[in-house]
Amino acid sequence: MSRKGVGIGAFDRSRLTSAHYASHGSSLRATNAQALETQLAVFRSLLQQFAQTHAKDIRSDPSFRAQFARMCSAIGVDPLASSSAAGSGRWAAATASVPRELSSDQAAVLEAAQVLGHVSVGMLRDNLGWEGARCRTVIDDLVAQGMLWVDKQTGGEWEFWSPSFMVDTDGSVVAEGAAG
Repeated sequence: MSRKGVGIGAFDRSRLTSAHYASHGSSLRATNAQALETQLAVFRSLLQQFAQTHAKDIRSDPSFRAQFARMCSAIGVDPLASSSAAGSGRWAAATASVPRELSSDQAAVLEAAQVLGHVSVGMLRDNLGWEGARCRTVIDDLVAQGMLWVDKQTGGEWEFWSPSFMVDTDGSVVAEGAAG
């Protein structure tokens, strides 16, 4: 009858085996992390290239802009933020963006504002199912950053407009009462 695997020697072998597995696991994690970083860098580069190629369409077409933002959001890439200072100028110019990351709530509100032109607390509450305080908090933050403009003259609930919606496709500001 063999007694392998019992006693102090078995504990030493077990520790050595565990150490080898841990070392191998760390090596695999590092290799996989590096590969993912490389893939993400390539993807960001291609996404920036796409944004530069289609910058005019992204700026001028609210539907295309919303689809682009939705696609970026679905894959977890923020087109308004860049990890490198050198790339942020090109990225910002291509998407007419700000150098800041948006929360998912802010992205949802801006997407709605870009598609519809404006949002209101009631509109967000009804369509997104958010509490009024949550709607006001997100809107107040976006107004403070200049990403939404307030229209207090509606006679009812205040409307919050996307500044990009106020710019005509040729880059000129749409005159009051000239919508159509």
